[in-house]
Amino acid sequence: SSSTEKNTFHLHLKLTESLQGQTPEYKYVKEILLASGILFIDTDSISTDSFHASGFPINPELFHVLEQRRASQYRISAEYIQEKHNRHLMFDTVNEILMKKLYRYLHPQPWMRKKDSPSMAAAITRPSGQHLLK
Repeated sequence: SSSTEKNTFHLHLKLTESLQGQTPEYKYVKEILLASGILFIDTDSISTDSFHASGFPINPELFHVLEQRRASQYRISAEYIQEKHNRHLMFDTVNEILMKKLYRYLHPQPWMRKKDSPSMAAAITRPSGQHLLK
């Protein structure tokens, strides 16, 4: 829908603007979330089926894709290799945190998803993609 497209575009602009003046680590986390598309998912429809076969929300191969882009921009050096290892740890950490944050909103029992009562709706309110950065 056009509303979703507007919200997605607005979120992308906000993230792009907020990259200015941020730490390299924060920029990298945003890069991961943007590249994975996790910021644009509808968290109401997420299920364990949405996760990668590895059991994580983000395909672990995305790390290598991001690194290929980065390698073409930088000269390979000992410092670059160390930074790559640090980014790999950061990537894995982001994936684990997302798994924990999203997993608590997944209920294998269909009756747990019922949102008819206000108390149940409040109990299973899910974060939006924007809230995953917090």
